[in-house]
Amino acid sequence: MDALFDIQYFECDPLTRVEQETPLHLAVRFANEKDADLGLEMIQMMCEAGCDPRVRNKHGQKPADLVYGDNKEIKLALQKAEYILTEGVQEGDEQDAEGSASDSE
Repeated sequence: MDALFDIQYFECDPLTRVEQETPLHLAVRFANEKDADLGLEMIQMMCEAGCDPRVRNKHGQKPADLVYGDNKEIKLALQKAEYILTEGVQEGDEQDAEGSASDSE
């Protein structure tokens, strides 16, 4: 996967023809059905490479909506990536995103 994401102009959010799902949707399905640990690693790597967890499939579902069972870590990883993209914070800045009381004027 690292080699794929290193390719210049690699599209990391292409949609499948029928279900209009991204590779993140497919990774969640893999984690649900086959290997949760490997799925989590793939999902984290994909999010770090720029895959967008906010993209919805033709049923209006984001990848996090497809997580089931005891895969709470996967859902949390997707929610964290979505938050980072939505709020425009950098990795490691999530703690500072809300600021502190001393930041107010």
